[in-house]
Amino acid sequence: MIYKYYNKLINKIAWFIPIKKHRDTFREILLDIVHTMYKIDNINKMSNRVNSSICNDDFVVINCNSGLSDQLYHYFLGEYITNNYNRKVKYDISWFKYNGKDDNKNDSRNFCLLDMLPDANFEVLN
Repeated sequence: MIYKYYNKLINKIAWFIPIKKHRDTFREILLDIVHTMYKIDNINKMSNRVNSSICNDDFVVINCNSGLSDQLYHYFLGEYITNNYNRKVKYDISWFKYNGKDDNKNDSRNFCLLDMLPDANFEVLN
């Protein structure tokens, strides 16, 4: 997580609410959000260590799936990790080979990110 002292930050944010009941409710909502983010952080760490053969401290594995907008999202997420955490990113695109359908199983989803961005720094996991 980015900020270490969330309780102090939440108290600074919630102080301006004049009614104690509303202030406590708002504080509780913010604390739930923080705890959820910690859980998501932990799930992300665990999901990148599921398969010991691809577990490597030198890179992070991002599962790339679904349509073009999700492919762009995963690519931008990988670039963010590379720029801010100095970690290499590899993309797992096996979903397109084994599933490759939308939620209704009607339309095919093809991996087309590299067709649009041929110069993208996109390393596929083998």
